Amino acid sequence: MSFWIFIGMNMPGKKWGDVRRAVDISLDTLKQLRKRYKDLPVIQYTLKPNQQLMEQSYAAGATFFLEKVPLAIAEVHCSLKYIMIYLMRNR
Repeated sequence: MSFWIFIGMNMPGKKWGDVRRAVDISLDTLKQLRKRYKDLPVIQYTLKPNQQLMEQSYAAGATFFLEKVPLAIAEVHCSLKYIMIYLMRNR
């Protein structure tokens, strides 16, 4: 059985106080996962990607970094399908 972890990087400001705090939480979660599960595929995604955030994600151990595209389910589904194929072939 294969497992994949998806970690969202933008969480509502009311819950966490601010967006930067949410990013810190998601990156810390990824680092903790990597310490324990080195080969587990982890996909991080966000509504507002930027180069720095992408680099931080990969440095923390993300397998893939995706942009959440509102109302573009077909595009997201297509990306995820190819990611899953890649991960299954490289196991």
